[in-house]
Amino acid sequence: LPIFQAAQGKKGMTPRVQEEVEKTLGAVIVNVGPEHLLAQVPLFSDPSHPDLSEANNVWLLPAMKKHVRGGKLGFFVKNLLPLAEKLRTLAIAADEQGRPVEAKNLMMVFHQVWGLLPSFMLESVDIAASFPSIAKTLGGAIESDPSLRPACCHALLNGIRSMRTLSSSDQSMEEEEEEDPRLLSAEYAAASLTCLASFAK
Repeated sequence: LPIFQAAQGKKGMTPRVQEEVEKTLGAVIVNVGPEHLLAQVPLFSDPSHPDLSEANNVWLLPAMKKHVRGGKLGFFVKNLLPLAEKLRTLAIAADEQGRPVEAKNLMMVFHQVWGLLPSFMLESVDIAASFPSIAKTLGGAIESDPSLRPACCHALLNGIRSMRTLSSSDQSMEEEEEEDPRLLSAEYAAASLTCLASFAK
């Protein structure tokens, strides 16, 4: 697609053109959603063996971090979390085999993938259904991996704050929801907060 080709090669653009390309890419992410976007433009041709030496679309990660909201947490758990773990495994192997630059690049993308979690928790449409499947991993990361604590804590804050805002919405929100089914209800938000609270120590 032209917009993706433009975004991928934006280094030679003027600041104004680059800004317009980034705005357009952001609009695509917001309207299409991360699931459909990555189905059409995958980060790696083979997610089970991500290879930074081959053509890839990891350049999408910063834009996704900025523009994803109201996505499916379950998609992150099922698709992006395994990718992140594979990247870390490959990074460790590269470092042990004397390829420090490759290891550093793999870990950079590993942290970029984890950095999407706060965006996926912001107004997520399936917190109650999907948070239990990542709660243990999240707790372990916060406890044992200082490099992931900011993303994990930010994700929890985004989930709590966005659901609190929705749960306190007035009747007008429910009326708007009838016109736009993508809007989340106050009841859904309350159930999500209950789910999040059930995993708090």
